[in-house]
Amino acid sequence: MPSAFEESTDPIFIVDLPSLAVIDANRAAYRTLGYTTEEVRGKRLGDLLDGPALQAIVSRCAPAQDRKHGTPFSAGTVGLMKKDRSLVMLRIACHVAQHGDQQVLYVQGRPPKADLEKAEG
Repeated sequence: MPSAFEESTDPIFIVDLPSLAVIDANRAAYRTLGYTTEEVRGKRLGDLLDGPALQAIVSRCAPAQDRKHGTPFSAGTVGLMKKDRSLVMLRIACHVAQHGDQQVLYVQGRPPKADLEKAEG
């Protein structure tokens, strides 16, 4: 049975802490950014985010590691770098969790609210 992670229409990345290497991503992430599985795995989060976005996530991530696992935090609307080097703007929510024996950061992207309202209207 497919997992919610795989079936989500939102791009989701599982990122190793503290290296910020992408361990895994779902199909929506690959479709959104235009990369293959092999191209995404092992990339650092900084390879996929514009500089200010990465700084926003990292600055919010350190305190989150001290909080209860699973407490989400927002990194705001940021640009993710597509394979063609263009940016796709997504609202990013993150949370720190255990994934096996690793502490990881789950990074989930959604279209900005204005884009959602256009799609619904």
